[in-house]
Amino acid sequence: FNNLVFENALNTQLWVVPESLGCGSVRQKNGELVIDYKCPGSKFDIQARRGNRTLENMRSFEARVKIGSNGQDTSGRFWMEIAGNRGGDNWAIQCFIELGGGSGVAELACPGAPATRLRRDQYYKIRLDLDPDSGVASFYLDGELRGKYTDPMARYANKLTPGFGALNAGPAALSTIYVDDVWVSPP
Repeated sequence: FNNLVFENALNTQLWVVPESLGCGSVRQKNGELVIDYKCPGSKFDIQARRGNRTLENMRSFEARVKIGSNGQDTSGRFWMEIAGNRGGDNWAIQCFIELGGGSGVAELACPGAPATRLRRDQYYKIRLDLDPDSGVASFYLDGELRGKYTDPMARYANKLTPGFGALNAGPAALSTIYVDDVWVSPP
């Protein structure tokens, strides 16, 4: 997100974004992806333009993520995912950051991993790994393995695409979400 040509915009050659976010914005600013989402009761997804990867070409998805200190009275969630298709059905592995309604709490939740409370205004490196042979998804926080989840059907998934999303479940604007240093392996 360091290309100054796309400051206050988003490189649509790299990312697929909804045509209209209504009362929200997703843009590159100061070298970060900045998500400001004010639409109560709605959600959106951002996906990498270079999607439709096979399991062999989609092993890891990593990003640094920060939840802003604003919007502590909201409820909702932010997620990063590897989404795809399995036998005609949608399929995904996801990690969520739950934003507790009115409590100001931000908590990371990934399948097979204990929930972890996160501090606002601090970056965390979140990584999702997928083993195509065993169907095991591994989840890391700041380089530390936090948990594993086995989906025996994962090895049948295809058309894999990394992405982010957010849901605003409360009446107020969702906290600002910052994303940086996105990495997909193999590239």
